Amino acid sequence: ANDVRIRLSRERIDPEIAHDAVLALQRWPSVPRTVIVTVRDGFLTLEGCVQWNYQRADAESAVSRLDGVKGVANAIVIEPVASAAW
Repeated sequence: ANDVRIRLSRERIDPEIAHDAVLALQRWPSVPRTVIVTVRDGFLTLEGCVQWNYQRADAESAVSRLDGVKGVANAIVIEPVASAAW
């Protein structure tokens, strides 16, 4: 049996999507460099730590509408910085 996959002209390969996702995350000033993205079969996984929920949401917004993205799993953890005691 031959394992042949036909790629539609609009379909993009994972390395292309990953490259665009990294660039998109870098363009959003609210998304810290602690956020990383992995791509498998067009599905993105966001991981890392941020201090605020808006940063987590911004990271997902940055990549969710990229061409070729089939879905986004947001596994970013919110870890607020503890302030000094009075």
